[in-house]
Amino acid sequence: MALLPPVTSMSRPQRHAALIAVSLFSVVLLALGAAGAHATGDNADVSACSGSSPYYTAIEHEHTRRFLESFKEAVPALASLWTCDNFCAHSGIQCTEEGLNVTLNSSVLSGSLPELPNDIDGFRVALYGLTFVGDGERLIGSLPVSWNLLTRLSHLDVRATALSGTLPETWGTPADRRVMTRRIVASPSTACNGVCLRVLRLGGNHLTGTLPANWGKMTTLQEIWINDNLFTGTLPPEWSALANLRTLNARSNLLSGTLPAEWASMESIRQISIDNNNFCGCVPDSWKKNTQITIDADEPLWMEDCATSNGCDTDSSSSSAPSSSSSSAPSSSSLDDCYTPVPFYSSAQQNNTREFLEAFKETIPILREIWVCPNFCTWLYVQCTSSGLALEMAGAPLAGSLPRVPTEVDVNEIVVNRVNMSDITNLGNQLPPSWGSLVSMEHIAVPGTFLFGNLPSEWGGMSGLKYLDAGGTMLTGQLPSTWSNLKNLEVLRINEAMLSGSLPDTWSSMTSLKELDLSTNTIDAILPSSWRLFKNIRSLQLQSNHLRGTLPQSWKELTNIEEFRVDDNQLIGRIPESYSAWINIKNADLRLNNFCECLPSRWVANNGITIFAIADAPVVAEDCATENQCTDIPPPSSSSSSSSAPSSSSSAPSSSSSSAPSSSSSAP
Repeated sequence: MALLPPVTSMSRPQRHAALIAVSLFSVVLLALGAAGAHATGDNADVSACSGSSPYYTAIEHEHTRRFLESFKEAVPALASLWTCDNFCAHSGIQCTEEGLNVTLNSSVLSGSLPELPNDIDGFRVALYGLTFVGDGERLIGSLPVSWNLLTRLSHLDVRATALSGTLPETWGTPADRRVMTRRIVASPSTACNGVCLRVLRLGGNHLTGTLPANWGKMTTLQEIWINDNLFTGTLPPEWSALANLRTLNARSNLLSGTLPAEWASMESIRQISIDNNNFCGCVPDSWKKNTQITIDADEPLWMEDCATSNGCDTDSSSSSAPSSSSSSAPSSSSLDDCYTPVPFYSSAQQNNTREFLEAFKETIPILREIWVCPNFCTWLYVQCTSSGLALEMAGAPLAGSLPRVPTEVDVNEIVVNRVNMSDITNLGNQLPPSWGSLVSMEHIAVPGTFLFGNLPSEWGGMSGLKYLDAGGTMLTGQLPSTWSNLKNLEVLRINEAMLSGSLPDTWSSMTSLKELDLSTNTIDAILPSSWRLFKNIRSLQLQSNHLRGTLPQSWKELTNIEEFRVDDNQLIGRIPESYSAWINIKNADLRLNNFCECLPSRWVANNGITIFAIADAPVVAEDCATENQCTDIPPPSSSSSSSSAPSSSSSAPSSSSSSAPSSSSSAP
């Protein structure tokens, strides 16, 4: 009986929805059949579905079990995954003497974080670590106020979700007071168990509000990651009491005001990242004197005249818009600023940069009405710094196209190094080939626009380019081999477009690449063996294309890779056992292909613990080595050979299966 229509007969959105449904269904089957593989310990009862953990007392076991039951209500899919009496046998749960480490995948599981039920004593819940991995908007709601009672919780990692709301002030309540807020009273040593929260990672969510001053009482904290949210207000001076804090990342928020000099007294602090906010004034001298601190802050905070050039306005603490990571000039003009001299740049740089900006007024007519001041650094969407000029137009109500570079300008004197026109739905036409001469360009973002046409081969001349995102457009044609000259490119995303052709062997010289996303195109190619030279690659996403042949053995050299996706293609043969050398792999998706035999042994051993690997059911079955044997397997694909004949014992993609819903995640 077919649970879903054939994959080949569905539209692309239907196929993606079907993949999620099949993945969840298969996860349930595998979790029921092999749940014991996800707990550690020498005692066999730890992983037995009907057994019990030797690590926890009976009352701890009961309160922990009931807390996990509340998770099943908040995340409904867990109800069909967590069915054992012994929670240590559940997929995604690892039991240790310290406590439970729970790892769930927010890109697959939908729901919210549950409040602690009234009849549960938080200090008796043996939860030590909770990690949500995977990007997605499926996890919603807010941070539970009652989790301040989970006094054994040491690591909380919930990033890149739709989590909203504020940081609960109650979390700053000292541990010896928390346990008195309910019917059970415990001593501080029992309540905290010598642990309490050490690592908090909440980056990339939708969190709002101010930073609670009383969090300065959470003295066990060692890492705080609240980057890429919507926090407002100032940095609390009270946080200077966080004597064990080593890392604070609050970049890319809406924070404002001055930087508290008191923070220099944090004895253990080593990294402070606060760039891309609205801070005024200067980096405190007390921070600068501490040579052990690495500080990432916007350029205006470092300037010699920061006290005056970046002075605090009376309303600076309530600013509602983030500044650029290095903005030091106003983004919209006032009468006084309009006629001030252009800062930072030589006369030649000013003249040639102005000519290039004037070209935008020709192709985006509305700019003619708002770009009128002599000082272009005061123009709306323009941000000037000593390191270059940025056009920050993401989501702006503009219509038009990208201009060509005027023939009369000296491109070496153009200081524009960043163009962000993401999600401008009325931006169309083609990528200008002449931009290939912009040697100072470092960052181009045009995803979610209506750009079309081929990728210009001339863009291989942008030698300084580090970031290019053109996903979700109508770009067509092949990947230019000339782009192999982009030696500094670190991020390339051209996903969800209309690309075709092959994967260029010559791209192996792009050795700075950390992320490559060519997913959801119509690329018909074998995987180049030469791409083994992507030694810095962290994320490689090639899913939903027409890739064929086998996985190259040579890719075993990609030892820094963390995310690997080739699902929904036409690949065949074995998944090389040598991929066990990928010691940093976190997520791997190989579903909807024709692979034979099994996953690499290290992936199997760590699935659901440090790796989240999913593949078609025959590949992850316990008898995969015998029932999914390879027949007539050609050599692994290389740059000069390909095979179109099926070679696995499985002739069609089967229902996907997974042995765990999640994996651990790398640091933000």
